[in-house]
Amino acid sequence: ASGLRTDIALQFDLGFFVSVVAFSIVGCAMALRRSVRLERYFWTFLLTINVLTFISQAWYSWYLGAVDTAGPPIPSFTDYVNLLAMIAFVALVAGMIGVNRWDMTALVRHTVDVAALASMGFVLIVLFYVDPLLAVDGAAHDWVVAWSIALYPLSGIAILGATFSTIVGWKSRRWLPWERFIALSLAIYGVGLLLSPPFRTLSDYSTFNYWAVGYSLMFLLGHYFMLMAALYRLTSSDTWALRPTPAFRRSAHSWLSIALPVLFLGMGGLSWMVATDVSNPSDVRFLAWFSAGAMTLGLSIRGIALVLENGRLHERSITDELTKLLDRRQFFISLADEVESAQRYGDPVGLAVLNIDGFGVVNNRLGARVADAVLLDIATAIARAAGPDNMAFRMGGDEFAVIIPGKTATEVREIVHRIRGAILLVDTRCELRLTASLGFAVFPEDALDHVELARRADAAQYYAKTHGRDQIVRFDAARDFDFGPKERAERLINESHLSTVRALAAAVDARDAATQFHSRNVARLSVQLAEHLGFDRKRVEMLETAAVLHDIGKIGVSDHVLRKRGSLTPAERREVNNHAALGERILAGTSLHEVLPWILSHHERWDGTGYPTGLTGEEIPYEARILAVCDAFDAMTSDRPYRSALSCAAALQEIDLNMGTQFDPVIAEVFIRMVGRGQQATNEGLIASAELQQQA
Repeated sequence: ASGLRTDIALQFDLGFFVSVVAFSIVGCAMALRRSVRLERYFWTFLLTINVLTFISQAWYSWYLGAVDTAGPPIPSFTDYVNLLAMIAFVALVAGMIGVNRWDMTALVRHTVDVAALASMGFVLIVLFYVDPLLAVDGAAHDWVVAWSIALYPLSGIAILGATFSTIVGWKSRRWLPWERFIALSLAIYGVGLLLSPPFRTLSDYSTFNYWAVGYSLMFLLGHYFMLMAALYRLTSSDTWALRPTPAFRRSAHSWLSIALPVLFLGMGGLSWMVATDVSNPSDVRFLAWFSAGAMTLGLSIRGIALVLENGRLHERSITDELTKLLDRRQFFISLADEVESAQRYGDPVGLAVLNIDGFGVVNNRLGARVADAVLLDIATAIARAAGPDNMAFRMGGDEFAVIIPGKTATEVREIVHRIRGAILLVDTRCELRLTASLGFAVFPEDALDHVELARRADAAQYYAKTHGRDQIVRFDAARDFDFGPKERAERLINESHLSTVRALAAAVDARDAATQFHSRNVARLSVQLAEHLGFDRKRVEMLETAAVLHDIGKIGVSDHVLRKRGSLTPAERREVNNHAALGERILAGTSLHEVLPWILSHHERWDGTGYPTGLTGEEIPYEARILAVCDAFDAMTSDRPYRSALSCAAALQEIDLNMGTQFDPVIAEVFIRMVGRGQQATNEGLIASAELQQQA
């Protein structure tokens, strides 16, 4: 009877469990062939893990049936293969949270945190979970056995933590069926590994063991759910909603910066006390020394990494993203500091402000990507010509500034001439030659404080720009820097043109009752999002203007097409898609040269499938990516002839679904948080109002 029960257990293990694992391998392979991008990465590693699990379980079943029903020694071949499977799972999680996009200091800090937590968990599992189980029979046991068994519950904790911090933690919209099965499968597998020490220490196939069969059933269920996930994925037409996202966000995990060091310090102190107590067994003391060393090393490396990371974050916070020059906000801080120091020691301070002449032509002719490369070359040329003793800044667009401390007016003019000459040599990738209009002023000769110095240097630059360009002008109090009759006339003509264009944009919106407030709504959302992203006031105003005018090209789309309730024909679709390029041409005669690429590209998609030019990712102007999100949100939450309006929550879900395909993931995530907080505040206000009415 005992032999019969043993045969049944082995047949169950070999016939059902191994077979289901084999089927899940086939399912994962089929899902892999269907997937793309991040999802392909996910199914590749899931397939690898299943193959390793199949090899491990097949060898384990063979050993029980052919060698010894008591099971293989610990550690054995199956333990080593399972360790490889766990390493593959760690690689899967690392790819899912976008480790490759972390900078080195953040990577080191998070790696040290995870390693220290793993060391702490390993020590606690060995001392308080595995050792008591091995001591049940009162016989002495090898520490290698205890350590090998302890790796399984540690892996289970890692799987549970990773599952709930990635797959479950990412879900801000409806679950797809196959996603539920994946999460459930991994959760069951994690619980199974957490409960593995009793199975490894108490099970014996020489007699029928309900614990062993129940344990195998748990893993059988986990692989069954994984097989179901693959089958559901094969029948699903949805694109995958998950996307790489930064782990350990400051907003959500700021408490970890305090909790982890305190935890490491407490565990290190406790471990040191256990290690120095000679009454404890040698293997326990060894583990305690290991824990104390890991905690101490973790705290030390973590502290160094934090210092380096904070330095990098500070540098990024004051640096322009494209040109790597100091930004506008840092300009005013540095200028105030230099003028204050000059007042104290009696030194002069020069300030040069320059604007690139005709840079909008480069942008319009060659596109945003080439224009950005040219702008980077200009910034590099300015920084080199200014020299290491002076500070170069990007003020926004094609406007730059250079603070020149400790130099006389003559020396400042020489440096400004050098900067002008360096700009003339910049390669524009076309026949156009770049020039610059430069103005400068010197403290204390031309101004008495940093505010006046900045204003007068900017006035000199504007005078150079409006009186012939390609020249250097020093501020002179005796010269009239105000507008002359000609400049006033040109300014009035330009403002009149802009007024006409704005009226035309309003007329476009008014053609359809469903879109009469669309441009204003997009402008309002764009301003809020830009402020959340840290734009300065001038850039926010430019973005607002672009948002108001972004659909002006629809003046060339017929009413029949705009109001059509059914699907568009290919010709009608081309007519609609042409509105962005037409809008750019309408605005080309105004002074809005800088916003033209934003309006042209606001229907480009992050994955390169947008229009009119098919730009991808970072090639799309940053402001155009902002307009894309705000435009899509207002369109989805408004009634249109071909569909009813979506709710705010449903629209946010759609934006979440298309992060990384249609929208810039970072901008979309900031937008979702911004609108979500506003919606929550509105709901709370309505609830409070209702409660007050009830009390009344």
